[in-house]
Amino acid sequence: MAKINNTTVYPQVLPASDDLLILTDKNDSDKTKTSSVADFQKFFGVSTVDITITADQFRFLHTNPVDVVAVDSNQFSEVISASIQYTYADAPFTLAGAADICLTHGTASSTYVGANFQQGNFNGVNNFVSVARPLSHVYPNPLGGDKLLLWAFTGYPTGALANGFFKLNVQYRVYTF
Repeated sequence: MAKINNTTVYPQVLPASDDLLILTDKNDSDKTKTSSVADFQKFFGVSTVDITITADQFRFLHTNPVDVVAVDSNQFSEVISASIQYTYADAPFTLAGAADICLTHGTASSTYVGANFQQGNFNGVNNFVSVARPLSHVYPNPLGGDKLLLWAFTGYPTGALANGFFKLNVQYRVYTF
C-alpha cells in the first residue's frame, strides 16, 4: 500500500460535496466508515450552493431577484464567501450599481445586503470571476426565515444584445437561536 503523500497513487483533487471520506467511528467500536464532504460541511455549519443564472434572469435581477438560499423560520443565514463567474458570447452587461447578494424577508425592497459584487466587473469585461466580500448586516426579520437572493440593487442590468451565463457559488452558514 502506498503512502498517503504519494500523489501519483493518490492524486490531489478539489473535493465535491458528494465525495466520500474515510473515518473511524469512535461511538461504534472504532469501526471504519465513510462520510460525504457535504456531511462534514453540515457538521461544521457550512453549506455551499451552486446556481447557473441565464442572461434573461440576470437582465431582470432588479425586479425578479434569483433565490439562492431559503431558511426556515427561526433560522438565519450568513454569507461566508461568494463568487460569480460570467461567460458571455457576443456582448456584455452593464450595471448602474452593484449586483448584490442580499438577505431579504418577503420582497427585494426590504433587502439588507449580505455581500456585494462590484459592478465594474460586469461592464465590458469578457469572462471573469468576481469574489464578493461579506458585509455585516442586521437581519430584516427578528423571527428569521430570510431568503438569500441575488439582486441588482440600483437598477436593471442593461445590454439589449448581452448574453452568456453566470455561475454563482455561495458558502453560507445557517444559525438557529
